[in-house]
Amino acid sequence: MKNESGLTSVIGAILMILLVIMLVSIFAVFISGFYHPISKSAFIVPNIQNQSISGKNIISMFNKGGDTAYLVASGSRLYLMSIYVDTPSSSYRALPLPGIDSFGPGTMLYIFNSSSGYRITNNVSDIAKPAAQSVPFSPIGIRLVDDAAHILIAQWGDQSVALTTQPTINPVPTTITTPTPTAIPAGPALTSISPSTAIAKGPAFTLNIYGTGFVPGSIVTWHGAPQQSDTTYISSKHLTLNVRSADIAAAQIRNVGVTNPGPVYSNTLPFMVT
Repeated sequence: MKNESGLTSVIGAILMILLVIMLVSIFAVFISGFYHPISKSAFIVPNIQNQSISGKNIISMFNKGGDTAYLVASGSRLYLMSIYVDTPSSSYRALPLPGIDSFGPGTMLYIFNSSSGYRITNNVSDIAKPAAQSVPFSPIGIRLVDDAAHILIAQWGDQSVALTTQPTINPVPTTITTPTPTAIPAGPALTSISPSTAIAKGPAFTLNIYGTGFVPGSIVTWHGAPQQSDTTYISSKHLTLNVRSADIAAAQIRNVGVTNPGPVYSNTLPFMVT
């Protein structure tokens, strides 16, 4: 009788162990089937708009703050971003010109059309070249997409167009007849600043900004931040900015730009604090 009782206890223990193993296995399968880690997308606050540059309708994008996203894959970059131009006929991926590989806070990008598709640059002088063509006015949409996380970062314009079509890489666009851009004000364009360097922790000074398209309501931006109270309008080609000592407290590069009412943004020029 004692042997039978002992055998029953052993069998019961074995069955209990097997039951626990089965429950753990079922729970593991359940978790692995339904748990997916959530990818973090790049956080960018862009200002996107139509802008007339060199008589052409261009899409400008100013990064007001957030993460730095990269347009070209290289190594283990955290945020890889693609920019799509959506039209009624299709969705086109805009490709950066050589040397253009990032979109960080305080930087400006321009999207223009060309015979080989939509292109991206950060140099306003590229727009003046004959190869640069106008972007259609409307309907058109712009999408910024995080390629790694497969998440939409931002969008602009008419988002009802071409969202169900597959993106096309480097299409050859058909001839596009665009209306005269009378509704879009001419934007400011910077040619030079003086001085262009300063010593860190130096005294306050007056920065001269030279270019075209300035108006009495123009505001100078210091690394993306508008400096309305410190901006002085001299003429359509000349503005000044009172730079405080606190603005050059540390050695770094600061981007200088101009915003006209609208708002309409200019290109930016670097100011070196050494």
